[in-house]
Amino acid sequence: MIKQALKLECKRAFTSKGFALSLAIGCAIAAIQIAAEVIPLSLQLTNYTTLNLPMSYPGWLHCQWLGGEEMAFFSFLFYLILPVLAVLPHGTSFFADITGGAIHNYCIRTGKSAYFTAKYIATFLSGGLAVVIPLLLNFAGAAMFLPAMKPETAAFTSLIGEQSSFPFLYYNYPLLHVALFLLIIFLFSGLLASFALLCSFYVGYSFIV
Repeated sequence: MIKQALKLECKRAFTSKGFALSLAIGCAIAAIQIAAEVIPLSLQLTNYTTLNLPMSYPGWLHCQWLGGEEMAFFSFLFYLILPVLAVLPHGTSFFADITGGAIHNYCIRTGKSAYFTAKYIATFLSGGLAVVIPLLLNFAGAAMFLPAMKPETAAFTSLIGEQSSFPFLYYNYPLLHVALFLLIIFLFSGLLASFALLCSFYVGYSFIV
C-alpha cells in the first residue's frame, strides 16, 4: 500500500500548479542572474589575455554562480524566498486534504500509515527539488560562460575562508563542494516543506501554512 500511496502523492506533488510556479520563479531568478551578472563578466575574459594583468585571477564560476555569490542581489533574493519556493509544491496539500475531507478517502484507499508516510516523502522531495533544480540549472548555465578554474585563496574572489563551511573542499575540490552545497540545500528545503505539514495541524488558513 505504501508504494501505491507514494506514487499517488508524488504525482500530486510534481504535477501541481505550486510545483510549476515554484520552478518558474526559481528558474526565472536563475536565468536573470546569468543574463545580468554572468554574461557581462564573461565578456571581460579577454582582458586576462590581452592586458598585462599578472596579479589577476578569474576563478569566476565557483564564486559567481547563484550559490557562490553571497553578497549579490539575486543570490539574496533567491534565499530570501527559498522557504516559499520549498512549500509551494506540496506543503499545503495536507491542509487541503484535511479541510476538504479528502484525507478520509486517501486513508481508506491506502491506509493511514501509508498515507502519512507517502505525504511526508512527497512533500520533502518536491520541496527540495523545487529549490535545487534552479540552482543546478544556474550552475550549468554559468559554466557555459565562465572558467571553472580552482578558486585561489590569495585572489580574494570569494568570501569563503577558514571559518566557513568546508573550505578545504572549496579550494581543492570545488565541484565536490558544489555537490555537497546542493545536497545541504536540498535537505534544508525538504525540511522546510515538511514543517508546513506540522503547521497544518494548528492553523486555520492555507496562506498561514
